[in-house]
Amino acid sequence: MSVATLANRNVTIQRQTLTVDASGGTSKAWGNVLRAKARIQPLSATEILAHAELESRVSHAMYVSGTPDIRPGDRLSGSYDRKTLYVIGVFDPDQAGIFLKVMLEGRDR
Repeated sequence: MSVATLANRNVTIQRQTLTVDASGGTSKAWGNVLRAKARIQPLSATEILAHAELESRVSHAMYVSGTPDIRPGDRLSGSYDRKTLYVIGVFDPDQAGIFLKVMLEGRDR
């Protein structure tokens, strides 16, 4: 069974960008950079404890087919369990470019 088959959500990945206005001032804004089908699941209590020992705040894992441009610091648009999910790490577990495992931190909105 493929990751694409298990995908249960449409997600939009956002990235923070710096924009310069006409007066030369700058501001940060979140912009959409990618839409994809993905599987998002909360970590088990054991996995959360393991990450806590590593001083990580990971609360969810997301699986996405292929190797889209997802980076630490990006976030998912929308709310999941009343939290905004931010990308903490991105891995290609099998090094074959078949899917990415994205580690996410849930933060209160």
